[in-house]
This record gives sequence, structure tokens and C-alpha cells, in this order.
Amino acid sequence: MIAASKAVNPNYVMGASGYDFPANADVALHLNPIIPGVPYVESEGVPQTSDYWDWVDCVACGRPA
Repeated sequence: MIAASKAVNPNYVMGASGYDFPANADVALHLNPIIPGVPYVESEGVPQTSDYWDWVDCVACGRPA
């Protein structure tokens, strides 16, 4: 999806979510690790202290547990 979007317009800003951040993505979204030099968006909008994050290992994502 990112490659297809960039083929239409290379100026599109594309985000990705997951543990493997694609090299062609511009913005890291909520499940990505914090990557130096890459903007990060916490798109879930859920406090890290809530039970919502119990299903994912936040420390592995680069966020405090």
C-alpha cells in the first residue's frame, strides 16, 4: 500500500503500524518501536496505564510498560 501510494505521488506521507517498520514509510504508528529520526504517532489514543495494552509487550515496542 505504501509503495502504491508513493507511485501515485512520492510526496504523500504514509504511516505504518507493526513491529517491522517498512523502509518506505514516513511515520511510525502506535505499534512501531520509537525510531530515532522518524516521527511517531500514538494513534490509538489510549493511556499506557490502561488495560488496553495488556495484549502487547509495550517494552518490546519501545514504550514504557
